[in-house]
Amino acid sequence: MTASASATDRTDGSGRPPSDRLPPARTALDGRTWKEIAHLLLNLPVALFGFTYVFTAVLVSGVLTLTVIGLPLLAVCLLGARQLGKLERRRSRALLGVRVDEPSPLPLARAGGCSSGCGWR
Repeated sequence: MTASASATDRTDGSGRPPSDRLPPARTALDGRTWKEIAHLLLNLPVALFGFTYVFTAVLVSGVLTLTVIGLPLLAVCLLGARQLGKLERRRSRALLGVRVDEPSPLPLARAGGCSSGCGWR
């Protein structure tokens, strides 16, 4: 009972904690509303394109791993998928105003390829 009593002390009278308040009402013709609607309408085509790209890339690269082309093609396709993610972050930043952190950069090989001491052992 003490937990429920302390929970009611923290409410603003509506039964919800203050952090769960609803945002203030906006007009339907607000510019932000139209940007959110545009984002929602673009979600389906962008998702279909991304799914098709990844599915095709993995399928073709998987089949071609029997040859020399498969693994480099998979690496290039994964770089393309990272670019699709970058475009999606830009879209959410432009339309929703949401800032999504960039992923960590890829570790690139040094100029010599096997220039580290561990590579020669």
